[in-house]
Amino acid sequence: MVVLDVYFLQKIYAKQHVFCDDIKYLILIDDDLHINQFDMAVVIANALDNAIEGIQRSTGDIEKLISLDIHRASDYVSIIVENNASGPVYSDFPTSKLDKKNHGFGMSQMEAISKKYNGSFRPSFDSEKRRFLLKVILKNQKN
Repeated sequence: MVVLDVYFLQKIYAKQHVFCDDIKYLILIDDDLHINQFDMAVVIANALDNAIEGIQRSTGDIEKLISLDIHRASDYVSIIVENNASGPVYSDFPTSKLDKKNHGFGMSQMEAISKKYNGSFRPSFDSEKRRFLLKVILKNQKN
């Protein structure tokens, strides 16, 4: 998955420029992946971009961490991204960018891809732990 490798390495390098204390990752997928590389890249890129932006917007004494976990279990691939966030996330997850006309498509793209692969899309925010969690599950099936 060369596309994912290059993108993820760029994001790890970029952490030095986004005031992030740490990025933790665990990627356990094998060659028997029947999910289009482009679709995987869209999910991971949007999830990481959102996590990095959430970290950048964080205020106060919150520890700035991002966690990425990608693994395959049985017939499913799980993509789980967590990041600390200082504020609440709204239930419909609108864009926080000023240019709303040209932004705010990442969450809907990830949700559409999860539906395409008969999976699930579950964003959530734990206000007590001040932690955003995104779980995208994709069915790894041959077409």
